[in-house]
Amino acid sequence: QTILFDPESLDIINRSPSIRRRFIDRFLAGYDKEYLVNLSRYNKTISNRNKILSLIKERKSGLNELVFWDINLAEIGVKVLKRRLELFTSIAQILPISQQKVMKEKFDLGINYHSKVVNALDESEESLLINFNKTIEEAKEKDLALGQTTVGPHRDDFSLEINSKDTRNYASRGQQRIAIVALLFCLSEIVFENIGMHPTLLLDDVLSELDIEHSKKVLEALEQIENQVIITATDTAKIGNALLSNYNHIELIS
Repeated sequence: QTILFDPESLDIINRSPSIRRRFIDRFLAGYDKEYLVNLSRYNKTISNRNKILSLIKERKSGLNELVFWDINLAEIGVKVLKRRLELFTSIAQILPISQQKVMKEKFDLGINYHSKVVNALDESEESLLINFNKTIEEAKEKDLALGQTTVGPHRDDFSLEINSKDTRNYASRGQQRIAIVALLFCLSEIVFENIGMHPTLLLDDVLSELDIEHSKKVLEALEQIENQVIITATDTAKIGNALLSNYNHIELIS
């Protein structure tokens, strides 16, 4: 498995919830085939339930047709949610360690999962199922009016936070970049814990917008891990000759 940082990685912070959901889904599906199967089943359930909702809205079907899909939505949705919550629990535990490796400031870097179904990261499947069924019923009138399913993991979100404030609104570009780098270090460790192999880190222009001190901390942290690391940079001055000598260096001239 590979973990990528590129200039578009900041979209994880700055763009829509769908970007963040896709990021997490791709990460989990990369090494957890059961999650991939459950996510596929969940998406098909959403599609079928939305078709029924639209038919009911057009008065071409009855509410009884929703019962089967409501049950499926909750049962499969809980499997997707539970796996995501396990991931976010691991991230919450490892992220402060990753932060110390790459951040010079004494910020509290954290992550929060946002869901109408979830009350806590360590919530049991039984509790999640009860909450999910309740949330489906509470949202049913809205779902029928819109002809689409408005609650569930396909509508969830997460935020990276510095001192309990969302980095999208309260962090500089440099802070956002270093927060993403810390998250990727964290995810690398999680991959190793799950499959016993270190993922390759592909870091495209990762040092851009970082000052010399942060650049040095990132590079020193990369030296301490066992992953294969591929870095691109337009300014090797940030790397320095001492650190540069530890890498196979290829210079491209246009």
